[in-house]
Amino acid sequence: MKSLSIFAAAAATVLSVAAADAAVLDFNGLPSGTQGSSSVDLGNAEITSTDDLFIYREGAFGDPFGVNGGFCALNTSVFECTADATITFTQNAVYGLTFDAINFDSGDSVVASIFSGTDLLSSISLSANQTVDFSAFAGVTSLSFVDQGSSGAGLSYTNFEFTEVPLPAGLVLLLTSLGAFGVMRRKS
Repeated sequence: MKSLSIFAAAAATVLSVAAADAAVLDFNGLPSGTQGSSSVDLGNAEITSTDDLFIYREGAFGDPFGVNGGFCALNTSVFECTADATITFTQNAVYGLTFDAINFDSGDSVVASIFSGTDLLSSISLSANQTVDFSAFAGVTSLSFVDQGSSGAGLSYTNFEFTEVPLPAGLVLLLTSLGAFGVMRRKS
């Protein structure tokens, strides 16, 4: 009976630690270049822009865009990456979010903000090639990029990495496993 209790405890632990999926935004399934659309669906996220979106696939421009590619929010009137954009995580909220901002000339300025629902969690001003680390925040449902009147060609974004928060079903699994553990403990 003691081994059954140990098994129940192990099962409770395994079930309660729902697998958190490491994820990326992968742009390689989209055609390179302008999309002729203000939104694209990547499966785990939707990107919307105030104008058009320009997609970079793996290897674009000497490979600053990594293996998963990237994007810029394209202002088609000047063909620069100076439009605003929002990434909405469509399957689950995320945590551990990091990405790279790439600029090709000086004078670029964008504010990147993360939200949980409508609540602002944090924001940062971007103006140079840099890795943005929002990994201290959990429950991120969207990320916005607001151009601040760039005098350069604007910013592009790539190397999005994050972990998806497990579905609410994880709570059901936890409660079920704890209940089973309690029943097994009572029987012993």
